[in-house]
Amino acid sequence: FPQRVEQLWIDLYERSYIELDDVVALQKWLEALIAMDYKFPELKPRIRNVALMGQFNYADFPNSMTQIMMWNQKMRERFQTTIAAAPFNETQLAYLEAHRI
Repeated sequence: FPQRVEQLWIDLYERSYIELDDVVALQKWLEALIAMDYKFPELKPRIRNVALMGQFNYADFPNSMTQIMMWNQKMRERFQTTIAAAPFNETQLAYLEAHRI
């Protein structure tokens, strides 16, 4: 929690919303809270389940499979589970399964 608050204030400073003295004052305040063993609240994720959908009109093997692979890779950076669903043919299904999609 303290690191996220500090980063927020640094970002505000870098965009000229606040002054450097404000950042320093916040850092000293956070240090004082830590020194007195203040228990910061836990940040809980707000989003659990998300459905994102993309459209692949023509499943021509080389191009569509590359796009689906790239989409899946980007989504896995943020989400634990991704699912690709479409009217894939057997060759495409085998390709996706081989790449654990």
